[in-house]
Amino acid sequence: MNHTFKGMRYFKFPRLFTTLALLTICTMPLAVSAQFEDAEGVHKVVKDAPVIPRQDLVDGMKGEKLSPFMANDLDGVERFSGSFKGNALLLFFWKESCQSCHDLADRLSFLNRELPSLQILGLYDEKKAEFLNHHENQKPDFPTIANAKFISDGLYLPELGYPRIFLVDSEGLIQDILTEDDLIGSVDDSFSRILASAKKL
Repeated sequence: MNHTFKGMRYFKFPRLFTTLALLTICTMPLAVSAQFEDAEGVHKVVKDAPVIPRQDLVDGMKGEKLSPFMANDLDGVERFSGSFKGNALLLFFWKESCQSCHDLADRLSFLNRELPSLQILGLYDEKKAEFLNHHENQKPDFPTIANAKFISDGLYLPELGYPRIFLVDSEGLIQDILTEDDLIGSVDDSFSRILASAKKL
């Protein structure tokens, strides 16, 4: 398996790294000022780290090459991200505690009826045993990698929430990203957004 340190993930996406660097530079004077005031004992300032808007993270990754990963799916089949090149790919990040994730997992099975050439790969945060405990009698129709949190957190921006979807074209380039904000409405609306985006690949 390819393990990538969480702190290094931004270097794999140059445009995203540039965006984050500029935001950090712009907010640095405020953070430094707060530290000096604390050190002098004038007053204590509790300053949170700057929150990067989700849309900036999304824009920074669009057009970037899909970062490679390899892991076995629930059936023991080895899944390598590079093997999907030549086909459009949908990466679906989900976890057990997310009801919207479950609703979408059920609907994504129908997506191949609309777009037979689209490949779907699920990345499920929890372990295989937990997946089977909840879904043994109703597995999704698409391959799913369990215990995929190391991929999710290391490469694919957990800041975007759950569920989230990455849409990748046949050249392996990320063309669209749907975040939690895009997908927490009604399942019909979410599915329509996914379908519209996938048709552009």
